[in-house]
Parts: sequence; structure tokens; C-alpha cells
Amino acid sequence: MSKIDIDLEISRNLLMKITEMSISPEHRQALIDQYGVSPQRLRHMASMSAADILEMARSRQAQGAAAKILEQCLGTAVPSELVPYLELNACRAFIRHFFGGTAKQYASWAAKVPIDEGLRQRVVPPDKEAEVYHLLCEYAGTFQRSGSFCKEPNVVALTHQNILGIAQTCEISIRAIWSECEKWKKLS
Repeated sequence: MSKIDIDLEISRNLLMKITEMSISPEHRQALIDQYGVSPQRLRHMASMSAADILEMARSRQAQGAAAKILEQCLGTAVPSELVPYLELNACRAFIRHFFGGTAKQYASWAAKVPIDEGLRQRVVPPDKEAEVYHLLCEYAGTFQRSGSFCKEPNVVALTHQNILGIAQTCEISIRAIWSECEKWKKLS
């Protein structure tokens, strides 16, 4: 069975269930109030045959709709809390550290979220280094190693929201900021 056949079958079954629900006054009202389905459409669907519903599923070209339904129902969709981070090109190590995602989950999620071409950098660009350094110090605080005259950002104190804020302010990827944080951790 092809993906198109599976999509068609899921769409047909969903339409059949909606048609069945439209017969009950309680369910009909819920479909109207909560999902915005017009009463006329529900009456029309209630009068349709199974062949008509199959044709409706075919004509609506619902390929892809079934994938979204399955993602939501089976839990393979991108968690909404991760979308802003993935849109800013968060790396696997960042997701694992703050959200506990596995490599397989990360790969699946990252493939589903589009990333702007300008956010593909893996390191902080030279023209943004000073701005990132100051924001790291501002968000995380600083410390000074004994014998050193330089203040360093305390990157271990950063939260995922801090890193998101820095990425948005500097308009660079979370991956680049995470790479910078890793460099500072190695120095400590």
C-alpha cells in the first residue's frame, strides 16, 4: 500500500467519522461551535454515500493531512516548545542538554522545521563576537580565574531562554552560540 493510499484511507475514515458524528445533535453542535464546520456542510455530508465520501477525500487531496494527524496522535510531531529553538538552528547537543531529546528525535524534529539560510552558521561570525561576549556576560554573570586579569562569562549558568534571547538579539544561530559556550567551558 502506497503513502497516497494510506493518506486517502485515513482521510476517508476521518470524513466517515465526521459524517457519523454529524447525525447526533450533540456532536453536530460541537463540530459547528468548536471546529467551525458549517451546518450546511454537515447536512450535506450526512446525505452522502460511502462512495461520495471516498470521492470527497480524493478530491480534497488530503495527502500530508494524514501525516500531520498521525504526528499529533502518535507523538512524533515537533514539541511546540522546541520550535523557536529549532528555527534558530539549535544543535543536537543543545536540545539534549536542555530538553533531553535523543539524537533520533532531534533528527526527526530538525527535518520538520525550516531554518532560514542566514542562520546556518556553526560559529559566531567575527563581527558579532563582541556583542555575543557582552550578552553572555550580561545573562550569565562573570567570574575571574585566579591569576587572570580577564573576566569570563559564567556560561554554565545560562538557561535555554538566555541562549534563545542572545540568538534573537544578535540574529545568529543557537548552534553558533552553543559552540561559543562550549569554548568558554573548556577554558574553565
